[in-house]
Amino acid sequence: MIKRKANFWDNKNQILEQLIDSVVIINGLGEITFYNYAAEKMFGYSKVEVLGKNIKMIAPIRCQTHGDCHVEDGKKNQIDKTTAKSGDIELAHKSGSVFWGNLSLSRLELRGQIQYMVIIRDITDEVLLKERFRQTLEQAVDSVVTIDSNKTINFFNNAAEQMFGYSKDEVIGKNVKVIVSPEHQDHHDSYVDANMTTGINKVVGLGRDLEMVRKNGSKFWGNLSLCKVDVGGEIQYTAFIKDITRNIEEDKIRYLAVLEGQEEERKRIAMELHDGVGQIITSIQFRLGSLNQSAGDKNVAKSRNEAIKLSDLVNSADQEIRRISNNLSPAILSDFGISEAINHLTALIFADTEFKVKINCTVKERRFSSMLEVTVFRVIQELLNNIRKHSNAKNVSIDVAEEKASIRIRVKDDGMGFDLKAINMYAKSNQGISNLNHRVKLLNGMVHINTAPGKGCEVVIGIPAEDRKKD
Repeated sequence: MIKRKANFWDNKNQILEQLIDSVVIINGLGEITFYNYAAEKMFGYSKVEVLGKNIKMIAPIRCQTHGDCHVEDGKKNQIDKTTAKSGDIELAHKSGSVFWGNLSLSRLELRGQIQYMVIIRDITDEVLLKERFRQTLEQAVDSVVTIDSNKTINFFNNAAEQMFGYSKDEVIGKNVKVIVSPEHQDHHDSYVDANMTTGINKVVGLGRDLEMVRKNGSKFWGNLSLCKVDVGGEIQYTAFIKDITRNIEEDKIRYLAVLEGQEEERKRIAMELHDGVGQIITSIQFRLGSLNQSAGDKNVAKSRNEAIKLSDLVNSADQEIRRISNNLSPAILSDFGISEAINHLTALIFADTEFKVKINCTVKERRFSSMLEVTVFRVIQELLNNIRKHSNAKNVSIDVAEEKASIRIRVKDDGMGFDLKAINMYAKSNQGISNLNHRVKLLNGMVHINTAPGKGCEVVIGIPAEDRKKD
């Protein structure tokens, strides 16, 4: 029996000797009782030099930085009772050179005694590769932020410090919400959880321009590119953020110039339709009226009928030209302001319908900048057209007021509503919503949409109104 046990342990030792990874076995006093060939090569010490010596000679086993293993001499020089633990640790060769090892520690019973097996894998190349990659990201011009599956920030490069105004110490180990805009903070965890559980990528792999907030509360625009990595079931997200504030401001100036140009061109065309073609049609109507009055005898009855038909056609053409002219540039807006223009617009859109429309506009005597008034008009026009086409509503309310140096617009209906989360703001089918957002944000305004299937829709818009015309 004793011989069989000896053969068994000899076979075990031979297996351990042939392992590629280093294997070191220590007793309860921390003394090395086994030391394989791989360990000799890894540490540079021979078996003769280490057997019977304390494990600290080759590896003071602490993994507090990169893992959770921690074995120290305890009371009466006894090693703490330990189950399987592992971690990465920096080790030293006999020559003094340093390398990295992944160390796993397990408690086992050998020959009736409790001993500990330490298996060490050389991970120096992996650590160096990670360090090179880390230094590359650290020196990147754009901000790089990495979070783990718990939404905790574990990397925050120098550019991110400069961009957001937080130091690494302030954000590492914190939930990523610390750098997320306030309006998205409450729901940000659920966004990440939804991506991890469903695998549906609404942001991952897509570049998106977002308004962001610095530590001091100032806002800027960033282009966010998000990458998702899944290694062994461990999910990690890396965000690359480029400051595009200057580009956005330049685009905004150009777009405002284009809008102003469009509005001026619309005014010009509207005037030409009204003063040019409109006057000609009016003249034709007078002449046809005269012809109709002079055609009183039977010989000219046929001419009279034709004159009546022509008069009807001209009247229809005149109404159509007036409608086009009004859509291009509503004269009532420039002449009388927002309140009258909204009333006129509502009457046109909901003519011959059963919609019940309630209008409350408290800016009747106020005049604002041309661009602001046009934006308010076009935004309400877009919303009302959408309500008529898609809502199946019965009641519509429109509120326009001046609050704290801004124009506040609220348009609400009791229609079928829609699932806002399912809407892709950038899709062609939702170009109206996208244009509405774009128009408002060009004037530094905000859009809030509150809706759900079967719950109607409420759109609240706020636009700064400091730049106003004098009464």
